[in-house]
Amino acid sequence: RNKIRHTVVPPLCEINPSFADAVFRMTEILQAEKEYLEAQTDAYFVMRREGDAVLFLIDALAKMPLALRRRAVRRAVENFDEVELVLDLLKKRSGSAHTLSVGRVAEREYTDIAIYVPDISEITPMRLPLKGEIVFGDYRIKIGQGGMHLPMKEYTVRTRQNGDSFAPEGMAGHKKVKDFLMDKKIPRRLRNRIPIITHMDKIAAVGNLRRSREFSNCDGETMQIKIERI
Repeated sequence: RNKIRHTVVPPLCEINPSFADAVFRMTEILQAEKEYLEAQTDAYFVMRREGDAVLFLIDALAKMPLALRRRAVRRAVENFDEVELVLDLLKKRSGSAHTLSVGRVAEREYTDIAIYVPDISEITPMRLPLKGEIVFGDYRIKIGQGGMHLPMKEYTVRTRQNGDSFAPEGMAGHKKVKDFLMDKKIPRRLRNRIPIITHMDKIAAVGNLRRSREFSNCDGETMQIKIERI
């Protein structure tokens, strides 16, 4: 700042004695324009937060003028280069991603562009109680308080494993859990966090999305399992 004041400003004032006044006026103009652009950006309701992830609605982002589009994305990333990487995903397919700073990823999902830090932590499998509730990663599982019905058995909850498959209720044959979640348009960042309910190594339900046909007969005693994302 001192170098600018003593080295840069004096020659400019020699060229234009009104230089300081011009800078002050320009600052006032830019501040007013900034406030207007911020208000216009807010009007699009393009950004939301989901836990630690920031999501931009693709349809809304694509309709914004470029200046507002950049201004919206700049709220979530570190610099102009990262803004351009995020906007590049508007032209890509679902699943495309760019690596950002601070260990973050920008990924095009089905309806959003998500900016997040990949969660690689493991969640320890847990036995489900016959009554009450537990917290499993990002989910709260309540037993006996509504939700889907399963035959009364001892169940374990765990995350998805490679090669997992089950017999989805209402569908013929078996399906890989990975493919099922893709068909349901579950973002990749969430697939490995969804609770998988099992009994004797057989999948009884994939989250609250679908029961297995093998566990859909609830003529006898049942238990209700309600799965909610925290």
